Amino acid sequence: MRKFLFPFAIVLSLATILFSCSKDEDDGPLTDYDMSLLLGTWDVTESKGAPYDGRLSFLIQSSQVSIFQDGIEVEDYWYEREGGVILLTEKGDDEVAAKCEVFSLTESAARVKITDLKYGYGGYAVKLKKRK
Repeated sequence: MRKFLFPFAIVLSLATILFSCSKDEDDGPLTDYDMSLLLGTWDVTESKGAPYDGRLSFLIQSSQVSIFQDGIEVEDYWYEREGGVILLTEKGDDEVAAKCEVFSLTESAARVKITDLKYGYGGYAVKLKKRK
């Protein structure tokens, strides 16, 4: 289950997607509006450091993320925003397990870095695409 933590963080990153706009690293903290755009299902299209391309998807709801591998739900997380970073906590645990930094966002795609803070998996650069 821990191996899905990073992809999950990616999906959270997508929550910051701007409607008809883009976000660059210099744009500052994520806004409530940015976060509202996260809601929906996101697919991993490219990952550097992990073999998740085309296999993982994330369903992002108001404060939780569900991770699916090959269409089967494998993990659930809570998330919260702290400035320009999204923090992920496994359900049933109080410790932050990962952080997700958003490098670019559009209404249909995102580029993020997910860093494991709990299990020692390191960081992953990921590209996501929102399902229609």
